[in-house]
Amino acid sequence: MQRSNLRITHSGDNPEGIRDDSGFLFLFTKVQKYENQQERYARECEEQQELAEYLLAALKDHYHDGYKEQSTGQDYINLKWGTLKGWDFKGPKVIELMKQYCELGVSIGCATQSDTPEQKELICKMIDECNAPTIHLDWHDVDVSKDEAKRYVMEYGKNK
Repeated sequence: MQRSNLRITHSGDNPEGIRDDSGFLFLFTKVQKYENQQERYARECEEQQELAEYLLAALKDHYHDGYKEQSTGQDYINLKWGTLKGWDFKGPKVIELMKQYCELGVSIGCATQSDTPEQKELICKMIDECNAPTIHLDWHDVDVSKDEAKRYVMEYGKNK
């Protein structure tokens, strides 16, 4: 498997995760900041950053043959089991939609994710907002139109 543009993303002082052009590979727990605990907070942020750098180096080493530095600049959405499997967004609006989606609760992987109707609507809005001409359906290994992708998200699991 090829990994493009492996990098650490941050949220404030904390590493948020490690991702490539197809989405997140790791997500880190946010270090909580409490009053009168600045030393603990700084130490835990530093430890988490060191762990993120270690994992990033290991991933780059592991994917050395397939690793390429350049990103295409194109947004990307990969769907599986009616939900998000992989993604890479650049625009602030679609990133905000992703944050809203995550705040509603997410599982460690798409196989265990059970999207609420609100989350399905947010996925459809992300599909509309991303600059990709097509959306990838992982299970079928095909690229489909945005309308087909939204229909897939909204109708997935209704026949169970």
